[in-house]
Amino acid sequence: MNIKEIRNAVARFNGKIGKQIELFFFQNCNKGTMEIHHALREVANYTLASQVLLDAPNYYYESLFQFIGHSPNLNGIQLAQKIQEFERGDMYSSYTVTDNSKFSNLATVLNPLIDAILSANLQAVDVSEIPTYSYMGERYADISQLFWILTEQSGADVNKFNDFINFMQNLSVYLPNPDI
Repeated sequence: MNIKEIRNAVARFNGKIGKQIELFFFQNCNKGTMEIHHALREVANYTLASQVLLDAPNYYYESLFQFIGHSPNLNGIQLAQKIQEFERGDMYSSYTVTDNSKFSNLATVLNPLIDAILSANLQAVDVSEIPTYSYMGERYADISQLFWILTEQSGADVNKFNDFINFMQNLSVYLPNPDI
């Protein structure tokens, strides 16, 4: 299934239960992308996904399901916190949680940044300097690095980049590490 098919399946499920799911946990390597989180914004209150390769997760299953059995009314953040609590520390650090209700304003910061880059000195941009990595036939780039390099090389308005970064930080939900 591609992300649109997944989103549509979750939307149908939501229709059957009469509400939006609390947390969509995309437990696949490299699926903590802007595309994934944005696509799921209207079908889940929160999305949890990894931006990098995962080792062998799933240590949390038994403890989490036992906990849910006694506390079935967890919200998305509480559920993400329990996954973090019950998972090994070296695993959870690779996940990102987003508050999907905040995605509706993405265009207000992303479009001005793209416009600033496009109206700057595009001839100065060397895309070979953008670090990328591949996984399962797909190519990825960190969105913050991508836009920083494009902004810096083109001489675009740094304030537009800073607005974008502030927006991205506001989307992410900080879950304190229970082991610290």
